[in-house]
Amino acid sequence: MQFDPSILANNPQTRRRLLSVLAAALDAVDPYRAVCNNFVCVGGYLQAGGRSYALDRFRQVLILGAGKAGAPMACGRRCAGDRCGGGWWS
Repeated sequence: MQFDPSILANNPQTRRRLLSVLAAALDAVDPYRAVCNNFVCVGGYLQAGGRSYALDRFRQVLILGAGKAGAPMACGRRCAGDRCGGGWWS
């Protein structure tokens, strides 16, 4: 695919559409949102990664994050409920 220089022209309608697509792409890869969407506490169970864990069998839940997304992933621990003992990132 070759670069089309016409996309750089001042065109507010095209700019709005491109910004909308870019915003959706950034939302789709938001690490904080990914943790919140994949760690859900329901009725004493933590649902994560397609599995369900009985929280009464664990003292605490720790969420680890690594790389550039580590800090926002660890902040997503709030979505894991009161049993989440903390988060760590590097």
